[in-house]
Amino acid sequence: MPDHQLRAFGIHRDHPIWKKWAQRLSEAYAKAVLFHAEQAALNYAVYHEIEATRPHLLPSLANWICALSLPMWSHEQRKLVEPALPHDPIGIIHLTSVRKATIGTTNHSRIDVLLTYSGIKAMSEAGHSPASMPSPGWTSTGILVPFEEI
Repeated sequence: MPDHQLRAFGIHRDHPIWKKWAQRLSEAYAKAVLFHAEQAALNYAVYHEIEATRPHLLPSLANWICALSLPMWSHEQRKLVEPALPHDPIGIIHLTSVRKATIGTTNHSRIDVLLTYSGIKAMSEAGHSPASMPSPGWTSTGILVPFEEI
């Protein structure tokens, strides 16, 4: 059974899964403080509480985890793309501990980037011109970056 992260998912606010999640989360907190208690409670609720509800698993492009594989930059699309052909655009970038990186581009060069919301937005707006990039000390509070908005 796959483990669902609490980073990229969509469940209607009136769905009964929320009550089950809250119940399981309360039980988890009453027994022990777990680092990923929210995630564990949601996984239990999704797989064991409501029979008719089964998750639709999304591809990695819907939650690209930079710590597992750095994306590439497409000058043509002005977006981060998956490193494998055909270099499809990444829909949501999951910002983990990786903030500064040297990544490949689809035109076979390498660039230094800030993998933050503002860093990615600046690359998109500038078509990636290193001189127009934010300074290396710049950080962002964003976690999920939907590229349709950039």
